[in-house]
Amino acid sequence: MAWPLLQAMWLVTSDVDGQSGEAATRTRSALDRALTRVREQCGRAPVEIRTLQSDVRAATDVPLGAAGVRALEKAFARWGSAIAAKQSPLSGASAAIHRCERFGERVRPGYTLWWDHAPEGRRWWVQIEIENRTDARYWVDLSGTMAVTGLTYPRVGGPRDEHGGRLISWGGSSADSMYARPSTTSTRKVGLTEFVFTTPDGLVYDVRPEVFIRHDGVTCSLPVPRLN
Repeated sequence: MAWPLLQAMWLVTSDVDGQSGEAATRTRSALDRALTRVREQCGRAPVEIRTLQSDVRAATDVPLGAAGVRALEKAFARWGSAIAAKQSPLSGASAAIHRCERFGERVRPGYTLWWDHAPEGRRWWVQIEIENRTDARYWVDLSGTMAVTGLTYPRVGGPRDEHGGRLISWGGSSADSMYARPSTTSTRKVGLTEFVFTTPDGLVYDVRPEVFIRHDGVTCSLPVPRLN
């Protein structure tokens, strides 16, 4: 449960509105899968985990936000106490979210999407901008996805979406990172390559960048709104 819950917390802190329907769905689904495994291994589900499942479903009937995370934290604490666990998977989650929210007031990521004409079509690029209002330098891990129609370079496979676009993703490499320098705005192009090339009528859309910054003992995933 720990990894799905951590991903859900990142979805909450990275959402511009602080409310994430995807986080609620992931949390509920992860617990349902865990309950299924318990039943398969034990032949039945103990009352403690069934009570936890009921509490989680109540908290995730709506998009998950800070209040919902506090409710989940209490539910997991009750479950941990009932089974004499040393620590629940969500211990300190609401405090971590609060620290990330305050951090995001001083370190603000965003992205811009640009294109210009190329010899055989268009050249596109996505640029991350991080306004750092602190006097500290931060290491930033980058990831994300974007959809592209009329793609000519880079050559990528995979399924097309309903608009005929190819999905391009980045992240997981040492190259997918940057420094947020103190008291200034730092920038970096992202993607499999710095530029994406399309036909003249090609488009880049549904851009979803993610940034992860370690701060005050917590890895914060902050909102990355479009700036242009």
